[in-house]
Amino acid sequence: MPSSFQGLIAKEFERNKLLYKDCLGEALEEYAKLLLSENKKYNLTRITTPEDIVNKHFIDSILGFEKFLENRSSKNNFHIMDVGSGAGFPGIPLLLYDQICKDNQLIDKMDLLDSNTKKTEFLGLIKPKVARRVDRDLIKIHNSRLENLVLRESPPNLYVSRATGKISNVLSFFEQFIKKNLNDIEVKEGGICLLYY
Repeated sequence: MPSSFQGLIAKEFERNKLLYKDCLGEALEEYAKLLLSENKKYNLTRITTPEDIVNKHFIDSILGFEKFLENRSSKNNFHIMDVGSGAGFPGIPLLLYDQICKDNQLIDKMDLLDSNTKKTEFLGLIKPKVARRVDRDLIKIHNSRLENLVLRESPPNLYVSRATGKISNVLSFFEQFIKKNLNDIEVKEGGICLLYY
């Protein structure tokens, strides 16, 4: 029987016209419980009421990406980097939603980037739980600032940044990252995108 928290998730997903499956509600509840239990140790979020976690963390994370998809003509798959991921927003809700609820799964990989070591330690705790829920490990965690990060493999084609400060700063750091990592790489069809919300 679904818990009251899962019922809240289902109700808010329906209200926002998002797809929903019970196994997504279970995964998001497990995520929320870990977030709240580790919040004292890691100082992950000030958002702690069930309603706010569902609306300000889960739904906001997913809606920004869904609006982005509505305005794209090509439906190529994404290797996403969540810049300034913190406690995993928007990256983890996006990945869970895509892998569990979407028929045509669009996310191939999810890189979570944060310069705060305690937050990347928390991401390390949630990573195996997500892998178990989606039956594969799609997450890579980077403890670095964007402008200092040097990738050892092919770069993501979509960068998402949510609630990370001034857009001018994000663009400046993104430009430094591109110069370091993308100058000599041929960009695939669809190019490189930055989604800031």
